[in-house]
Amino acid sequence: MSDLVIPTFGIHPMKAAELQHLESLDTFLNQSPLIGEIGLDQRWFTDVPLGKQIEVFEYIVDHCNKSEKYCVIHTSGAEKNVYDVLLHFPKAKPIIHWFDGSPSLLKKMTDRGWFFTYGLELHYSEHIRNLLTRTPIELVLSETDNPGSETWLGGTEESPLLISRVITDIASVKKIDITQAKERILENSLKILSESGYIDQAAERVNC
Repeated sequence: MSDLVIPTFGIHPMKAAELQHLESLDTFLNQSPLIGEIGLDQRWFTDVPLGKQIEVFEYIVDHCNKSEKYCVIHTSGAEKNVYDVLLHFPKAKPIIHWFDGSPSLLKKMTDRGWFFTYGLELHYSEHIRNLLTRTPIELVLSETDNPGSETWLGGTEESPLLISRVITDIASVKKIDITQAKERILENSLKILSESGYIDQAAERVNC
């Protein structure tokens, strides 16, 4: 595996119903310094009972709360449900993935210092661009959610290199130059990685 790839562990809500013994997750949760993707879904996976999704989500977030870990969270169609659950676990460190909820809920989340990822949909959605304008730059991260997202959105290619377009779109929406956008997102990413134990903070300062 490439040194540029960092594996993490999580149970996506689409898989929640397959779990019978939540304690079986403990070994993997303990081994993963950063958790995700986890969360709730009431748009694409409504065949998975919400109660079961919440049970699995709460179990994993409880681990993140006790260990003060960052966790990448799926919220599609269940944004308010996710927010309500997370309020009970204040030491968990959410990274909200591909948020598509309301500006008012985004404000409640950013007021708590939660990070937000923005990706390929910035190129296509005025709603997503509006959410980014309301997200403080110190809480912004970039993503592509490959494989599959770009063609699902109507594009013609799939590549991790599309991250360059995402950065360009972030810079445009935030009205900063591309270099500033790259530097700020790198700083945000290094904060998460260093606090998760992936990189040494002293080495980070030297390398940057």
